[in-house]
Parts: sequence; structure tokens; C-alpha cells
Amino acid sequence: MIELDATQLAQLHAGEQEDFVRRVHVDLVRKFPEIASKPGLAERLQEANRHALELGLSESGVRTQFLHQAAWAPGFYLAPAVNAWLSKPGVPAEQRWKDFMALLGHKLGLHEQSDEEES
Repeated sequence: MIELDATQLAQLHAGEQEDFVRRVHVDLVRKFPEIASKPGLAERLQEANRHALELGLSESGVRTQFLHQAAWAPGFYLAPAVNAWLSKPGVPAEQRWKDFMALLGHKLGLHEQSDEEES
């Protein structure tokens, strides 16, 4: 069995994160070719991924959403209100993100109102 020391594990983790961000970047450019012309996109995605991991976002699907948001709204997560919400203690990171996205969708009118909300 191969045993890795702390430095090797850190290098392996860093490589995995770079690959993850590279895949998200390629997917974004494929889906939205116009975003390819945004200066510093790759670096912004790397920084957003680092911040997402610091927040405790570990699910790849959630981090993919986070990076997509960062591609269109650079540094959105640094806004005081957003950062406070995403850093809120006592709630799992993924749940904070999902709640944030639901609230954002509601504020933007992306969710249909239920019969109870219309009353």
C-alpha cells in the first residue's frame, strides 16, 4: 500500500482542485462561449473554488454552482451580506448555499409562487 506524507497529500489535493476548476472552466466556455473573453476568468474560478472550500462547500455540484455564480458575478461571495450568510455558524455549508440560491431565485422572480404565497 502506498503511503503519502502530508506534503504529498497536499499536492494531490491541490492537483484535484486544479482539475476540478479546469473542468468547470471548460464547461462554462462550452455552454457560454461569450464568457471566454472575460479577462482573468480562470484565476477568478480558482479563487472562488478556494473560498468555497474555506466555507466548507465540499459537494462538487454545489461548488460547480458557486463557480458558475463567480463567473458571472465576480467576487459576489465577498459582499458583506453574502459572506455573512455563507459563513453563518450552526448550519451545514451546503444547506447555507442552497438556501442562498433559493432566496436569490425568489428575489429575482425565478420561482413560481404557490397558491399559499399568493393569498
